Amino acid sequence: MIILWFLGNVGMGISAQGLTRPKELPAAFRSTPKVLVGFDSKRSFIDNRDVRIFGVRAGLEFDRKVGVGFGIYFLRSPFVRNFIEPADGGGVDTIRSNLRFGYVSAWFEYMIYASRRWEVSVPLTLGFGEAEFSGFEERTYTQILLLEASLEAQYKIFPWLGLGAGVGYRQPITGERSIRTIIDAPIYRFGIRVFLGYFWNLITGKEVLGF
Repeated sequence: MIILWFLGNVGMGISAQGLTRPKELPAAFRSTPKVLVGFDSKRSFIDNRDVRIFGVRAGLEFDRKVGVGFGIYFLRSPFVRNFIEPADGGGVDTIRSNLRFGYVSAWFEYMIYASRRWEVSVPLTLGFGEAEFSGFEERTYTQILLLEASLEAQYKIFPWLGLGAGVGYRQPITGERSIRTIIDAPIYRFGIRVFLGYFWNLITGKEVLGF
């Protein structure tokens, strides 16, 4: 509900002057880019359990209208599943196993709107990674190709501090079916953002870092 309220109130701070039209993107790519480097954290669901996915991403931002780059992400929250195995001497054993899930990504971010305080964007991500349950790699290991799309907004309280929120979806395209099923889920984020680029630009006197 907090995320929906935050995104719903974005319209109160925007005007047509800051909107980016798709036809403006070719010209934006010809501008001098800023370097984007930072940590990235988002929430999602695996088999209907809320989990955290953490990563690092880097790229280039052009004229506050479009950004491109790469990232690497991995499952930060423990996700345990029980496997039933035959026991020596008869009967069965219950074995707890952790899911390992990570991927590298190529991302494209279309900045729908940008002003002094507000930014609204549509990030699109193509990811390639691996997933497996520890101890059962031969049965569960799979390579995964996935797509993520979301709508995100941020509000700068100060030049170095802001609030960010977003909602989207992660769609696996390839991979072992039982793994694809549990990671096919919504993604969301809400929290405080610290713009480290502000301090770097302040120290160096060069506005080269985007965040």
